[in-house]
Amino acid sequence: MKKLLVLLLAASQAATAQKFWAPTQQEALAKADSAKGMIFICATQPGKPAMDSVKRYCAAGVRQKMGDTTFAFKNGDETALYAHSGPTTDDQIIAGLLIAQDRNIAIRQRKLFESERILGDTDENKLEYIIAERTKEHLQTDSLLEVYVNNLPEDSATSRQTLRFLALQAPILNSLANQLLRQDPQKFTEVWNSLSIADRVRINNEVIEKTVQKAAIDTNEDEATLAATFAAGTNQSPIAKVRAFQGIKLEYFYNTGDTLRFLELAGTYYDRFLMHLDADSLKTEDSLHHRPEAFSVARFVGEQLNKGAERVDEMSKDPRNWRQALTWADEAVAMYPSDKAKETQNRLRAKLKTP
Repeated sequence: MKKLLVLLLAASQAATAQKFWAPTQQEALAKADSAKGMIFICATQPGKPAMDSVKRYCAAGVRQKMGDTTFAFKNGDETALYAHSGPTTDDQIIAGLLIAQDRNIAIRQRKLFESERILGDTDENKLEYIIAERTKEHLQTDSLLEVYVNNLPEDSATSRQTLRFLALQAPILNSLANQLLRQDPQKFTEVWNSLSIADRVRINNEVIEKTVQKAAIDTNEDEATLAATFAAGTNQSPIAKVRAFQGIKLEYFYNTGDTLRFLELAGTYYDRFLMHLDADSLKTEDSLHHRPEAFSVARFVGEQLNKGAERVDEMSKDPRNWRQALTWADEAVAMYPSDKAKETQNRLRAKLKTP
């Protein structure tokens, strides 16, 4: 009995493909569902040789009738994502693939948003799955984490497996999930040390970012101070602690539109922590350490200075503030002469009528 040769396509837009044999289309669909991807099926005439290029993934011996459809993409729910009839070229298959991928991603995201699925699931394992899936799609999970913690059985609430799962979700400070994660310092330390350095850095950054975002939405400066204190605690040197603390408060003042306090703090923050750095020295250091552009310290400092200059330009009508911001913009261009930095520099120069 001949089997169906199927191309299983990954769920992401950067499609990776895996060939496999399936006795039936149903088995192929089940595998696509478990991989959260989709399958490519095409019909060929009996006795015809295998097709070239993209079409080589279809076996010449497929006997399954597909009606008038020449090829189709389906996901694991048997939802038809794209179908084509008639003569087929490789370009048509690739175009169909791109359309099908977009539709498959949209369908998956809609499912993750379905209120009845989210609110109706209080089972620990189902909630873990939904939270993990939403995290992969960069969707909000914090309210679900609270539901998850509230419904945890007592015997698993403090297990290392549960604590590890919670840690990886980077729960907001003072949330139920964060309190449960840290209520036993010894267990938390064991779980934390079991994570990779990359995970720890990501988690800390996300905890800070999410907490300060919530603080801005709530217009709650105490929450922002909590995020700033946490950020300071992730640094070692005294000056790095102060820089981290003030940087978070600066974000809070900007996001809540507190112009007076933002301008007051920005006026000292950028001068104190960034303007003393030398562009040539940082570029030399980047070169010696063979840092790619994405990890360039000079680029990072330049982008931070430009952000400060842009925000002051946006929030202030005082030429004195513009003059200070222009010094940051000039240094930003020296550090990393991006088009964005040059635009900020030119805009401030025009306002100040400076050549």
